[in-house]
Amino acid sequence: AKDTAFARILSWRLYLSKVCKGVIASNQARWSSDGQEITYRGTTLSITEHIPQLILFQYQRAYELLFDTLLFGEKSLGPIQPEKLDDDLDDKVFNGSWLTHPKNAKLLSGADLALMKCIMERPDLKSQFCNYDAEEDQTKLNKQAAEVYEEGVQRFLQAIATLLHISPMPPMRAPELLSIKWFNTGSQRRDLFLSKGMLMLHVKYHKSREVTDKDRDNVRFVPVDVAELVLTFIAMVQPLRLAFRALMQPDEKDTYLSPRLFSYLDGKQWEDDKLSGILYRACGLAKVPQFKVAWWRQAAAAITKEKFLAQQLPDFSEILEDGPNEEPNEEEWLIGDLAQASNHSYATFNQSYAGSTTLATNDVIERARRASESWRALFGTDRLLAEEKARRGRKRAWLGESEEIIGSMSTYKKARLRVRPTQTLGALQAVARQLYNDPTMKFRQPGQRDAMIAMLGPRATDQVVAVLATGSGKTLLYMVGAKLAGAGITIVVVPTVALRENLLFRLSETDIIAMVWKRNAQTEAPVVLVSAEEACSEAFLEYAIKLTISQKLDRIVVDECHLTITANSFRGCMSELGGVVRKVQTQTVWLTATLPPDLEADFIKRNVLHKPHIVRESTNRTNIQYKLQTYRGADGLLTEIVALVQKLSDTISSASEGDDGHETLPGGRRARIIIYCGTKALMQKIAVKLDCRTYTGDQDLMSEEDKKAAINEWLGPNGSPAIVATSALGVGFDYPYHLCGANCTEFRWDPPPK
Repeated sequence: AKDTAFARILSWRLYLSKVCKGVIASNQARWSSDGQEITYRGTTLSITEHIPQLILFQYQRAYELLFDTLLFGEKSLGPIQPEKLDDDLDDKVFNGSWLTHPKNAKLLSGADLALMKCIMERPDLKSQFCNYDAEEDQTKLNKQAAEVYEEGVQRFLQAIATLLHISPMPPMRAPELLSIKWFNTGSQRRDLFLSKGMLMLHVKYHKSREVTDKDRDNVRFVPVDVAELVLTFIAMVQPLRLAFRALMQPDEKDTYLSPRLFSYLDGKQWEDDKLSGILYRACGLAKVPQFKVAWWRQAAAAITKEKFLAQQLPDFSEILEDGPNEEPNEEEWLIGDLAQASNHSYATFNQSYAGSTTLATNDVIERARRASESWRALFGTDRLLAEEKARRGRKRAWLGESEEIIGSMSTYKKARLRVRPTQTLGALQAVARQLYNDPTMKFRQPGQRDAMIAMLGPRATDQVVAVLATGSGKTLLYMVGAKLAGAGITIVVVPTVALRENLLFRLSETDIIAMVWKRNAQTEAPVVLVSAEEACSEAFLEYAIKLTISQKLDRIVVDECHLTITANSFRGCMSELGGVVRKVQTQTVWLTATLPPDLEADFIKRNVLHKPHIVRESTNRTNIQYKLQTYRGADGLLTEIVALVQKLSDTISSASEGDDGHETLPGGRRARIIIYCGTKALMQKIAVKLDCRTYTGDQDLMSEEDKKAAINEWLGPNGSPAIVATSALGVGFDYPYHLCGANCTEFRWDPPPK
């Protein structure tokens, strides 16, 4: 019915919407001369002080409400971390969410009953929430206590609403934010997803349908520390709320919670105008200039236009209401070329062919992720929240410390960001030659050279993964970095004591000052070595963040990084390492010789990396010879290995001083023997027979001092040239002379299934 009155109204609306785009708004934002303050309609806001202060205050409030009130101060209940969870972005199953994903079952086991268990097991909580009804001879819920608990829930949601409105990106409209669904319903998909280790909001912008006849995608990526609060609330608090509602309304046949995150216990969604009041009061409590939703939307648009470079603005196209770009931007030029090679336009290629999810096109999600990163970096949100969380790991923050954090962040934002020193390939090679006093030295090609350029070259990237063969010079990468003019601090995460001692020796030979970081240490050195366990502590995170804020940190290097996926079953800290490192915004370099291509995707996901620059070369070792030999009998293996090692030991010990071993054993007196054992029991048996040292990663059997003493005696001139060890000694250990290795493993055969 194109000729009806209403159809004409709609056509005029389309026409006027086009016309209004050429009209300049009557109220314009004004900026201070230093570009730090914005004034709009009489309200002045500092982007370096007021916005970080508001975010920090609301995070503190939400953190305390969640852990102290809603989780009853129970220390055993830790946060749910997004980087450890899986999600299916295409899942449309009723009641489905990341909570129901099969891969999350083990991690989330018991989370839904955790708070009910606390109430039943803690006398103080049981007396608070439970009343004994003598007439009916049964225990009932104290409705008044449940109502007080629900008041705490609503206060928490108000703090979260402010954080989700301010911190991820320029804000959504209030109706969109308050309509967020946390699980699938019968007719609609949820709006909370987990993507690349982060919490992603995906909401359809329905107002655009009136103008363009189609919905637009509103995508936001939430700061990790805020995401932890949201996920923990959903996993632990929501089940208790559901139980409370069922007990308070026993006559209802169907008891459920609203799929809307921002709702009351009775299922009603928050009113749209509620958000403005929440935001206005939050500003007052945080002691910053007060504003409401409409003012903040205008100010956020002005901040976006003022503070982001031209090449960044396409990432904000959805927010600035210019609509999605139909052509690739500079960072997506390769995709555009490949689309053309497929005989399709970029838009057709992007929309009609398989992407990573049916939620939205890949470029919409990717641009939103980049825009969110840029927005959070502008206000230092990730650093601010990580530092606050690190402080809470030691003690409850107090007002003086909170003001100090805000002040240090304000100083950081006003200062110029640290620029890591970079050099050309020739200059980098000159530094390497000086390190080893070798004027003819050249980088190994292609691996070492390419990794050096990716890490320290003029176009260095923030995430570098170098898969290079053992002995091909991975350590030289950060040694050269530490020797560049103007170099800052390089932190190296080392998984074993043996590797750490070996690195300390090699660094000292090249006159690079290094130190081993111990808990709560504040000292600094050009190279700081830290164990994987210490690197996952809150104290170390605080130390690294302080280095970043003071513009001293150049990079974090993770040596033998394959252990983050191969050792997580027996070293829990290895699985956490990627999540910890990503909270420190600096260059990260991941070194290994043991990352086959089929584990690459798991490695990237585990360590929350995004499109890292991967340098890979062949890791075949042509200088290794081996043979397999089978021994029978109860002690056949033990007897034969002892005899073999004793023979080799006698050969090494009988070599004269300075003998290079060409006629006896390569390496002469400097050759060493390692006997690897599959069990600690076998290791002890062989060591007793050979009267030599042992080495194991088990801290109950060997302290760090014991491990260091064992290595020194083994490599020294007076001890036995043999050592019996578990695989803990093999990780990254570098010995420049000849090594004889024996791997003693009892034969095992699993018969094929019938």
